[in-house]
Amino acid sequence: MEGDPNLSAGESSASAPSHAAQGADDRLAAQLRGFGPLGLLAIALILLTGSIQVAPMVPVPVGALLVLLWVKLSHTPWREIGYVRPPSWPLTIAGGILIGVALKVAMKMIVMPLLGADPVNHAYHFLSGNQALLPAAIYAMLNAGFSEETVFRGFLFERLGKLLGSSVAARIAILVVTSVGFGL
Repeated sequence: MEGDPNLSAGESSASAPSHAAQGADDRLAAQLRGFGPLGLLAIALILLTGSIQVAPMVPVPVGALLVLLWVKLSHTPWREIGYVRPPSWPLTIAGGILIGVALKVAMKMIVMPLLGADPVNHAYHFLSGNQALLPAAIYAMLNAGFSEETVFRGFLFERLGKLLGSSVAARIAILVVTSVGFGL
């Protein structure tokens, strides 16, 4: 009895469905990475969903979660959206804290007084001394960083890089577009 001509030597017809599923998976991945209808729909969904507030100070990062789903389904390497393990976690965390504190001090002592800004941020003053809201505030801050960096610095940099290329002019354009988009 002759075997299936679509199978290579040593393969059984029992493994054929997995090849078909793999082919469909690869086609979906290619369509998501492309700029055809499915790729553009994915971009639009990610950019238009953002975060959804489920309670005061409790957002769900839908856009960022869709980026993670897109990475998985499109077989895009994590490094392409900026998810790279740092050489040293303790050094990275300590450096982030030091830079954050330095920027905060510089803003409060130099920039804000020069601009005549009120030293109290009245929009968030309700958090001052409010220990009950502290967990929600911390979650909201971590969520904001995760969402913004994943969508604007990760996903958009990757998509625009594939579209515009990697020249210096393209990188400047990508930086401007993502910064303006983030600012809106």
